[in-house]
Amino acid sequence: MLNAQQNKIHSTLAGDEDFADLLSEFVHELASRQQSLREHLQNQDVQLLTRLVHQLKGACGGYGFACLTDAAKNLEDQLRNGHSLEELRNEIETFIDSLSLVTAAPM
Repeated sequence: MLNAQQNKIHSTLAGDEDFADLLSEFVHELASRQQSLREHLQNQDVQLLTRLVHQLKGACGGYGFACLTDAAKNLEDQLRNGHSLEELRNEIETFIDSLSLVTAAPM
């Protein structure tokens, strides 16, 4: 799992001028996705939380954030395999916090 104390998370596409605007927009939108994840965790809505994690798994991969894709896949698998939110709370919170570390800036 990701360590929320690490440095910024950079995309493998950072620095590619063809993707700069799209990447910047994606990173900007992560704040609202974080809020949604927090709300669904607080409301204990496993179904919507799992759906958002699944969406982030694909989106992060498409925007060059492989470590986030891996973390989301791990969470999604555990949620789909019946692990409770209480069992996964720390891991989910770490994932949510890690989204704050994402940057569109090149390394």
